Amino acid sequence: MILIAQPHTGLPPPEKRLRPTPTITHPLESRRSTDAVTEQHPLLFIQPSPPPYVLPTSSTDRSRSGGNRKTSRDVCRAACGIITAFLVGLSGALICIWLYWEGFTEIVGRKKENFNQKPLPDAALGQVLSCEMRWFLSSKNGLPSQEVPDADGGIIRDDIPLPLTKQDNGSNKLVFDYGEGSSAKLDEDDEFGVHRGSRAYYAATMGFDLPALNLTQDEGSLLDSLFLFATGESTSGVIRIVTKEQNDTATDTRITVDIVSRFWNNEVIGSHTSVCAMRRGRELGIAFLGRKNLADVRLMMWLDATITIPVRPGQAIDLDHLTTDVPGFKLVVGMEDKVRFRSTRLYSGNAPITVNSLTATDVDIKTSNFPIKGVLTAQKSAKVVTENSPIDIDITTNGGDFHDPSVITVGTANNRLDAVVRLASLKPRGLNVETTTSNGRMNITIPYAAWGSHLSYKGSTSNADGTIELPDTFAGTLNLEGSKFSSLIATNMNDPTGRGIPPKMRTPRLHLYHVWYESEKDLELSHVDLRTPNGAAQGLILDSSWRPPNDEAPP
Repeated sequence: MILIAQPHTGLPPPEKRLRPTPTITHPLESRRSTDAVTEQHPLLFIQPSPPPYVLPTSSTDRSRSGGNRKTSRDVCRAACGIITAFLVGLSGALICIWLYWEGFTEIVGRKKENFNQKPLPDAALGQVLSCEMRWFLSSKNGLPSQEVPDADGGIIRDDIPLPLTKQDNGSNKLVFDYGEGSSAKLDEDDEFGVHRGSRAYYAATMGFDLPALNLTQDEGSLLDSLFLFATGESTSGVIRIVTKEQNDTATDTRITVDIVSRFWNNEVIGSHTSVCAMRRGRELGIAFLGRKNLADVRLMMWLDATITIPVRPGQAIDLDHLTTDVPGFKLVVGMEDKVRFRSTRLYSGNAPITVNSLTATDVDIKTSNFPIKGVLTAQKSAKVVTENSPIDIDITTNGGDFHDPSVITVGTANNRLDAVVRLASLKPRGLNVETTTSNGRMNITIPYAAWGSHLSYKGSTSNADGTIELPDTFAGTLNLEGSKFSSLIATNMNDPTGRGIPPKMRTPRLHLYHVWYESEKDLELSHVDLRTPNGAAQGLILDSSWRPPNDEAPP
């Protein structure tokens, strides 16, 4: 027998690698089986049986399986994030619809044919006298229209009478046809309102007369108040409330309303804007109505309205109140002290307010994002508030009793504040003044107060300087707290008692100042508190030349 030695690989032949080595169990068959195995596989007889063969796995395969598991986790996380974001967005949308359901239904359910109807005032606002005053086209592209013949009388107008009976609900609207119209000059130099539409293609005019105020009407009632309100986003502009002096023989005491408008699309007159004359008890009113949802600025109408109250020479009209709620309209009030109100509330929004002259017992002026400036007289109280805009105001008050003083409140934010508060009384009176702003300087001046008056001032600003100027009759305590520094400067202080007593001053602690004349009991007369973080607080006691013209209290 020839044995051929082959290199040993340590592995069985391929056909037997995965098969286990047969096991001999019978003793008589052991010799025969051993020989057979030796003859067939001489080398395997002396080699140990290898273990069961297992296919090797490489590191690449292991990393591939791990990467697949990581990819599956990332996909699951992304799917969960998408589902979560969808649920959160859906929840937010449902909450918004729930909170603003009225506006949502108005936008979604609005039909195109509804624009052919003019907006009308809510019945709760008062009785409608007329909403059918007609506009008349006065110019195209700034040039006189060929449709408008020449006219000498200005804006053509007509009367709006009161209902004949108290039971008249105003359902019978008055329709006026002005016929021939006339051109009117626009206020192009105004810093707000009409000039925004100065390049508009169309211009139109409207004029009407309201019944006289403060006179007994046909119903036996007295009309002694005036109110204005505006709604919608499709109207903006300027509203002026002024007076006009008439001669003694004039019999026309009606309130005149003149309106000049500018617009791009002539469809806005019939569908987007309305002007209505109204009545509410003893009040006469004018409503400027527009659409709530304005999708195109070209559908906007800019209005310049002038409301004129006639007055007699040398006489003043006493009325109950003046109320305006006209967001988007600039207010200009100029009464020249010929009309006196018991109360006045001037509200606007996103538009400035200018008061050239106004006299009332209580005054409340409020707007936002635009300045307030003017001169007014308030006997009992005055409140002037805006935000993100400056305030320049001059307020004259008669003061009040020591236990019930006049209250003046002026406030803004993120801008400067300049206010002058005049105590127009030659007798000791009580006055409380409070001013607030932030991120802007603040200058407050009280030029005069009779000796013995009780003055109380509280003011604050931030990141800017604050200054309070007091009259030379001031006696009391001052708390001036400024992060930079605080100081009190007094010049030309004369003895207000007339006894030749020099003023006395001391600083018991930081930021606190005392000023008195006869005794330290004078410290109880007045108190000033001015605070300004990151700014300087300064007090000035000056001899002002201003004095009240007389000792007559405003109405």
